[in-house]
Amino acid sequence: VPTAITRRRRTKAIEFRKEIDPTGIVVGNSPAILQVFEDIAAANKIRGTAHVLLLGETGVGKTHVARLIHEASARKDRPLVEHNAGLSGGDASIQRGEWVGFGKDSGIANIPRSGKEGVLDEARGGTLFVDEIDVLSAELQAVFLSVMQGREVEKVGRGKVVPDVRCIFAMNADVTQLVADGRVRGDFFARVGTRIVIPPLRERRGDIISLALAFAGAGVAFAEPCKLAMLQYDWPENVRELKLKIEAAVARSTLFGGAHPSVEHFGLPEQVVREIKGMSAGVCSEQLWRLADQIAAAESFEVNAGRQKRAAEILGVQEAQASKKYAEYRLLPEQSNPTVLSSAI
Repeated sequence: VPTAITRRRRTKAIEFRKEIDPTGIVVGNSPAILQVFEDIAAANKIRGTAHVLLLGETGVGKTHVARLIHEASARKDRPLVEHNAGLSGGDASIQRGEWVGFGKDSGIANIPRSGKEGVLDEARGGTLFVDEIDVLSAELQAVFLSVMQGREVEKVGRGKVVPDVRCIFAMNADVTQLVADGRVRGDFFARVGTRIVIPPLRERRGDIISLALAFAGAGVAFAEPCKLAMLQYDWPENVRELKLKIEAAVARSTLFGGAHPSVEHFGLPEQVVREIKGMSAGVCSEQLWRLADQIAAAESFEVNAGRQKRAAEILGVQEAQASKKYAEYRLLPEQSNPTVLSSAI
C-alpha cells in the first residue's frame, strides 16, 4: 500500500470513517482506504468552498466517495447533482446550456422561449459531482474556472447565473500528462485545491475478502481455495469487477445446487484456476495464511502488535483460528521459515 498509517493515525481514521460513512457504504479497513476517509475529513474542514478532484482507476468507487463527501459536508441538506461530462451532446451552445442554463430567447430548438435551467441551477447551494471531467471542452473548462471562483456566468441567451455550488470532479487520467498535452488547462486544476486518490483494489488487497463477503450476502462462505484465488488475482477493473464476479459466482453455485461458490464459479483466468486446483488442501491453506500475513505486514502491522488479528480480519475468520494457523505454519519470527511467496502483494 502507498501509505503506512501509524497506529494512532489509524485509530483516528477509523473515527473519521464512522462519522463520514455511518451506514458502511465503503467496506474494508486497509490503510489505503482509511487514508481516503482522512482526506475527506480534511477536505470538509477547509474554510469556504473547497472543491475536490477525485482520482482513481475505473471501478474504484469514485461516485460513492463523492456522495460521502457531500453527505459529510455543510451542504448535506442541499442538492447533490451528479453529471457525467462524457455524456454531454450537441454543439458548443447546447453543451454550455446544459451546464449553465438557457436564458430567454436562446434561439435553440426545443428550448422554451422563457428559458430552461441548467445543471448549475439544479445544484444551487449544494454539490455538483462531475465525472470524466477531462473530456470537457476548453470553453467549458473556462466556465468551470469561473464557477469555482464564484463569478457570474452568462447563460445561452439572455440572463446570467451566479453559481453557488461546491464542485467535486472525478477522472481516471493522469493530471500532469493532460496538462502537458494541452488537453486540460493548468489553471483549472490549480483551482481545485484538494485531490483525493482512491486506491485500486490491488493496493487494498486486505479488503478483498471483506468486500467479497459483503457482495455475496448472508449465508455465503468461501473456502480457502477461493480466498487464495481472490487474493492472488489483480482485479484490473477493481471493486466493480469483484462485485460482478462474486454475484455471478453465487448465482452459478446456486444453479448447480451448491451452498457456496467454488473456484471454477468466479470466471477468473484459467491459469489462476488451474494453479489453485492443482494444490493440495494443506499447501493451499499454508500459502493463503502466508499471503495474509504478508499483507498485514505490508499494512504496517507488527508481530505481537495486531498482525495475527489483522490476518484473521483479512481472511474473514476469528482471531482464534489465526492463532492456530500461525502456530501450525510457524509464521511468528521465533518459529519462522523465511519463505516469501512470489504471489505476494
